[in-house]
Amino acid sequence: MYRVALEVCIDTPDGIAAAMGADRIELCSSLALGGLTPGVGLVASAIAQGAEVHAMVRPRAGDFVFSTADIDACLADIAFLRTAGVKGIVIGAANEDGTINETAIAEMVAEAGNLDVTLHRVVDISPDPVACVEVAKRNKIKRILTSGGTSSVREGLPIIKQMITASEGVEIMAGGGLTIADIEPLIDAGIHAIHSSCGTDIAAKGAVSRIGINATQRMTDAGKVAALKAAIHQKVTA
Repeated sequence: MYRVALEVCIDTPDGIAAAMGADRIELCSSLALGGLTPGVGLVASAIAQGAEVHAMVRPRAGDFVFSTADIDACLADIAFLRTAGVKGIVIGAANEDGTINETAIAEMVAEAGNLDVTLHRVVDISPDPVACVEVAKRNKIKRILTSGGTSSVREGLPIIKQMITASEGVEIMAGGGLTIADIEPLIDAGIHAIHSSCGTDIAAKGAVSRIGINATQRMTDAGKVAALKAAIHQKVTA
């Protein structure tokens, strides 16, 4: 049977339990900033709960044009994550023209050893997301997360289809502005995996806005995880 995996990105200890209905989790800190490398405690909690953990490796917010110090921090994080027991890592680095920084990527892949490697949505700032499939092949990267070079998978579906066509040996995972309505056309296109935060905004506890902290926070919603999983199952078994 054609199988489409569901990956949920989370950044809180409580989110781990809420996401356990997914096939795997992308573990981050600070999803509001696009996702940064998770801390030691969050990694330990996810592994202790039995999740299949694929950890983000991104040392700072902002762009993906990394300095030598940034890359050194990425390599140190990968070394830690490899020994911590994660299943995979999620990486990306760009040149100033938006193309993939293959030198940095190759260093990270080498440091990852036998971990699964996902190339994240840095491909969506590339002038040619389809060409990033060949970058992944050259660097023995297992999968690519993409919205097809746009802000949402719906808008980017034509490019995602081209990436799937070119993807022999590389999994294409769709994520970015994804809704349940996108599941059917993505599966019809031959997508390998679906990626979502499955988040719900809730009011933060306490008067944190008084000290300049955002008064809402986004929490993983187990109901949304279950609904996405069910929609995928319904489509692939139809």
